Amino acid sequence: MWHTQLGDRVLEGREAIFYLSAAQETVALLQDTPLEEMDWWLPATFDAVFDAATAQQKIVLLHQCLLALLDPNIPQPELTNVIEAAAYLPFQVMKSKVEEEISFASEEVWGEEDLHSYTTRKYYYRRFILQTCQSLNWKVNADIERPKIRNERSNNLELWHAAVQALAERIFWDDDWQVTTRYPGIVEGKHPQVVQVGGLSNYLTNNLPQVNDAQVILAVRAITCWQLPTAF
Repeated sequence: MWHTQLGDRVLEGREAIFYLSAAQETVALLQDTPLEEMDWWLPATFDAVFDAATAQQKIVLLHQCLLALLDPNIPQPELTNVIEAAAYLPFQVMKSKVEEEISFASEEVWGEEDLHSYTTRKYYYRRFILQTCQSLNWKVNADIERPKIRNERSNNLELWHAAVQALAERIFWDDDWQVTTRYPGIVEGKHPQVVQVGGLSNYLTNNLPQVNDAQVILAVRAITCWQLPTAF
């Protein structure tokens, strides 16, 4: 369960499918990317603490978030900059995936013979995002702008990023975790006025979990093998 802009809820239907798929893409990226290339391939959440975590720590934190977002029996974890950044990372990964897709298409990396390949389908991520957005009710009492994207073949990256961000805003009330990048040193006690005005004293932390190989293996297995209800 998560205290989202749309109420205390778990993700369901295509929204759940989208987030789970994004989390699985994120885990694959964290597992497959060499450490020296991680900064290049893994997008930032702009929480300075979470972005500095190891891949193993990120996987375990993401699993905690996934449990709360998809399992109604799991309570929301105590929200901190680190936890919210972990929950936000899959959205950033999906933004980077659609960016790659558009870039590859413009460079004609994929030919027509590749269109039926699951991993290299020319419009795979754009189609996935569009179908997710079209399946949801956007007439809600929340400050979320309805995605304007209407065509899976659009190359307008700004609109695709906005669509993914709109999906994220169905969960997050704000982007307070990014304050650690906007105000360097804030978790060490700098900028006390920002902490006080923003009510962030119990939110900001520089603590990351100590994880072991067994925890990481279990988290990876749980995320990659997660089965959503068949009704989805």
